[in-house]
Amino acid sequence: MALLEELQHEVLPEAPHAAVDNILDILGDHPRLCIARDQLVLIGKDKKIDVLFQAHIVSMVGTLNLFLDPELTLTWRQASLVSSKAQGHGMNHAQRIREWILKYILHNELPLHRLGQSRWTALEDEDLAQEITLRITEKARGRHLKVSDVVDIVESPEVQVILRQKGVDKPSISERTARRWLAGLGWQYGKTKNGMYVDGHERDDVVEYRH
Repeated sequence: MALLEELQHEVLPEAPHAAVDNILDILGDHPRLCIARDQLVLIGKDKKIDVLFQAHIVSMVGTLNLFLDPELTLTWRQASLVSSKAQGHGMNHAQRIREWILKYILHNELPLHRLGQSRWTALEDEDLAQEITLRITEKARGRHLKVSDVVDIVESPEVQVILRQKGVDKPSISERTARRWLAGLGWQYGKTKNGMYVDGHERDDVVEYRH
């Protein structure tokens, strides 16, 4: 019953009832889970993969090891949370780990990131998202926030250190990307001092972002 309640919160590209039935079958099939774990271990040993992808694989293997260990008797959700916290993350990352594992088993899909591609966003990484959110909030305190401020934040030495630790070579971002990140973090265009709503694409210098 506890496992069924957990699975009702899982997100998969299938109809809800079919997804739950599928996941129940998978999690009850320990030999299948062991095979998936062993395959992931081999993938993780590939010296050619980058740091972030390897971290994803490690978290998946860790979750499967914890879940399959008969002495621990951890639930599916508990196993993923322990693995997530071991890497310094939380509940959201734990859910992503569960999704990665199930998608790998069901569809042979790996959690390949999109670093260096135009659509990749730092918001997909919890550490980066938290750091950027903190710095944006500090920057906006007592003044208007502009998209150029976000560009400056990404270019700052502190954020660049975190990016390099993640294996990301991203010395800067465009203002278009900065606008997308602000929207993703829940910031919206607000009123300027004269009470007018201004299109930020035309007048970034007078637009106030508010959270």
